[in-house]
Amino acid sequence: MVVKSEDRDVWRAQLEKGAFSDALAYAFTPAQRDIVHARQGDALFDEGKYMLAARSYAESTKSFEQVSLRFVDVDERDALRAYLLSRLDKLDKKDLTQRMMIATWLLEIYLSKCNTLEDLVAAESATTDVQNLTMEREMVEDDLKTFMKDYKANLEPSVVYELILGHGRTDLYLYFAELNKDHAKVVEHWVTEEQWGKAIEVLGRQDSVELYYRFAALLMRNAPKQTVDAWMKQTALIPRRLIPALLQQRSEPLASNQAVRYLEYVVQRLGSTDSTIYNLLLTLYASDPDSDDGPLLRFLSSCPDDPITEKPYYDLDYALRLCKARGRIQPCVHIYSRMGLYESSVDLALEKGDLELAKINADKPEDDDVLRRKLWLKIAKYVVQEKGDIKSAMKFLESTDLVKIEDILPFFPDFVVIDDFKTEICNALEDYSARIDELKLEMADATRSAESIKRDIDALATRFVAVEQSDKCWHCGAGLTSRQFYVFPCQHAFHADCLVTLVSYLKPQVN
Repeated sequence: MVVKSEDRDVWRAQLEKGAFSDALAYAFTPAQRDIVHARQGDALFDEGKYMLAARSYAESTKSFEQVSLRFVDVDERDALRAYLLSRLDKLDKKDLTQRMMIATWLLEIYLSKCNTLEDLVAAESATTDVQNLTMEREMVEDDLKTFMKDYKANLEPSVVYELILGHGRTDLYLYFAELNKDHAKVVEHWVTEEQWGKAIEVLGRQDSVELYYRFAALLMRNAPKQTVDAWMKQTALIPRRLIPALLQQRSEPLASNQAVRYLEYVVQRLGSTDSTIYNLLLTLYASDPDSDDGPLLRFLSSCPDDPITEKPYYDLDYALRLCKARGRIQPCVHIYSRMGLYESSVDLALEKGDLELAKINADKPEDDDVLRRKLWLKIAKYVVQEKGDIKSAMKFLESTDLVKIEDILPFFPDFVVIDDFKTEICNALEDYSARIDELKLEMADATRSAESIKRDIDALATRFVAVEQSDKCWHCGAGLTSRQFYVFPCQHAFHADCLVTLVSYLKPQVN
């Protein structure tokens, strides 16, 4: 008689007696253990020990739908949550659909639990000590955040956002968005709440430049300084794409215009060469309600030139039209000069009565004395005819060497008494007399030089060089008198053909 596998049915005997621990100890196959866990879960469920029952059910292969419905029927959400978590952990990673469905269901259960506890805390806070309820709520919220962090791969973001907002949990909404690095959702939320500072803070914590462009206009309108501060920290931005937002500050004074501050940073610190940026900055300067032309003139004067076109990066024609429309006279004069229209610049300066500005522009064509003299004559005519002041006209002559007293005399009216400026005329005549004396001396020197040159020419007619029969050509060394030759005052002698050869050889080198 051979005894073999005598204990094979012990697990069943222990199971019938309800000794589930012993039954598990003698259950040697997965099928046996599965039966034990299922029967243990049923027993614990019947006894009302739902959390323990959930653990046992999770270890068995009992129908998921059946177990879930049992907990739903008795409204045991905590036990159901524990069961679902256990089943979720045991599901294969490849079962994406099942994992997503269970994870979403768990999220709903967690949110409902949080809301229930929050309602209890609010309802009982006036009558009883709610410390335990508060602690439980905090624990459940911590568990929910941990769950979202661990299983975010099994949660569909759009569904999660909808569920969380449906339960009115903004804090969890922001937590999940941060968890998924969905900064756009976070910024949208703070923008909706009109918390501009928090929205800009979130922008600064992420690297997507598209979000900057997306919210640029709205933030610039409501928090311009903070917005520009954030832009200046993000050097990857393309300033041209921010132009619609920058135009939100168009009517602001320069002192508080954040668009000007950002554009100056782009031009001066980033070294932008984008003509659109320069034209916009020019527009903002010219549109300033303050009548001071200083900032605009400094910008026009300091703007670098394009090395290819040799013109400033802003559009000169546009700048001229804009400054004319805004009544910016000094900038217009400057622009005329940059365009090489010096006559127009002087005419405009004189039209507005700015004599000093006219003088400055009259001296700008440094390489064209004829044009400079013409411009100074314009100014002289203005001084004489418009001012009508003889002393001012005489003082004006001290400003330049290009215009003399005789140049401005035709501009005076016929009835002017010469006594008013006879001193200046006498001084001019004395200068001419001195100049005539200088010219006489120069003419005398020129005459002496001409006579000396004439004597040298006469002497050349009788000048000769003695050639010996033994003299040789400096090039070929043959006898000099053997054929046609040339002799130079320096005593060098060459055959005519040798000299032609030398000249032909040296000519390319000279070129």
